[in-house]
Amino acid sequence: MTKETCFKTLAAILCLTVIAALSVFAGETRVSRADEIISITDISGMLSMADDPQGSYRLDADIDMDGVNWIPFGFSGTFNGNGHTLLNLTVSETGEEKRTTYDGNHKAYETAFAGLFSVLSGTVENLNLLNERIRIDVSDSAFSGGIAGYGDNGTIRNCSVQGIHELKADAKMFGIGGIMGYGFGSIENCDVDITLICVDKNAAERDEQFLGGILAGGYADIVSCNIDIQGYVSERGYAHNGGIVGIYIFFPRGTEYYGNVTENTVNGTIHFFEDNTDRRAYCNSLIGEIMNWNFRFSGNKYGETTVNSTDRSIRDEIKAYDKDLYPETCEVPEYTVTRVEAAPGALGYTEYVCNGCGYTFRDNYRIYKEPLPTPTYTPTPEPTDTPAPTATTAPTESPAKTPEAAVTGVHSLTDGDITPPGKEDKEQKKDEISDIEPDSSEVTIRVISICISVVLLVALISAIALNYPGKQEKHNREGKRD
Repeated sequence: MTKETCFKTLAAILCLTVIAALSVFAGETRVSRADEIISITDISGMLSMADDPQGSYRLDADIDMDGVNWIPFGFSGTFNGNGHTLLNLTVSETGEEKRTTYDGNHKAYETAFAGLFSVLSGTVENLNLLNERIRIDVSDSAFSGGIAGYGDNGTIRNCSVQGIHELKADAKMFGIGGIMGYGFGSIENCDVDITLICVDKNAAERDEQFLGGILAGGYADIVSCNIDIQGYVSERGYAHNGGIVGIYIFFPRGTEYYGNVTENTVNGTIHFFEDNTDRRAYCNSLIGEIMNWNFRFSGNKYGETTVNSTDRSIRDEIKAYDKDLYPETCEVPEYTVTRVEAAPGALGYTEYVCNGCGYTFRDNYRIYKEPLPTPTYTPTPEPTDTPAPTATTAPTESPAKTPEAAVTGVHSLTDGDITPPGKEDKEQKKDEISDIEPDSSEVTIRVISICISVVLLVALISAIALNYPGKQEKHNREGKRD
């Protein structure tokens, strides 16, 4: 083999090696992003989850979601709240995903879902939702839940939900749950402080309605949860209401399973009416109606007392049907509004107290932000014959805000509206929503790799040019002929 052939072969091998290395590097980079845990610290990060619902996420800051139009989506990844809180999350529509739900007669309905996630087949843990507002008005079958509208064998553990959820429906089947709307999976060590409002808008249809402090309908395992519930149900069909579960049912028909509903504690009251001559009026402290008894059921309490499945302490049935049931009972409620400022280690909020019925709730929670330091200002002296000394204003320190309440006014709200208008700082919140920038470390590694490859190629070409002997040997042969 000639030297020329050797150099050409070596050059080809080195080029292919460099190209292969770059390809492997690029491929490894793409794969690693699928496996990494993505940190979320702002609204933009929360919204980006919809672009990769199979990813792994960790919440690394409390986030105020006020002003965000949150659209539920199916989630099959892992979301670790890391002990942090999402404040003021508002949901006003169902997600695109549909699933089949079943009533007590196993009649099937194509159903839409609302919640933090519409459908959950992944894991949500260590997450707090404070002042979650779900307000859904639908004409088709729908379920809502604080974390998942539908549980597709999803896992929810060590989470808390506080807020007001309202579902108005003109549909054959609908329901609302504090943690999960409908489905199956696992719900463990969760705390719920919730107001649930369910309104049947169609008196002519005999529909199926479900409400539960944790789960509206299905057969999720529910263990060691604490529920504080105020329920308000206006039903013209068939009501199924429970402090833990609205209806416990295996689905579809023929499903074999051994469930677990144990060591849960319920407090509160479910106020309801069932305007129906063919009355069922299921409403119990633990489970409204049980369709399948193949599950462990023990250690559950209402208040401080361990009770069985037939306990009705939670029940407050109303026999007047002319007015839908809401927390406030005034026709035109007027509220005294008190604003409490955020302070170090304490959230701010706005409190509303109805002057007529006394109904009280809090809204618009705020995270404390450190005040910006006062800048030092040095004025430019006017030109004079005798230069004046430069005066410097010493920085002043802003006093820390204290959580002292101050009544700011009284607002009149329309009938049935439990959330007063006047969300603050929406424009500032909108500015936080921006596109996600690429990972700077990844870009740096790619640039360095490209530079190294270029240097190797240049060195290779230089080596070939310096060591290729073809021209020198030809010159020598011509010299010998002379």
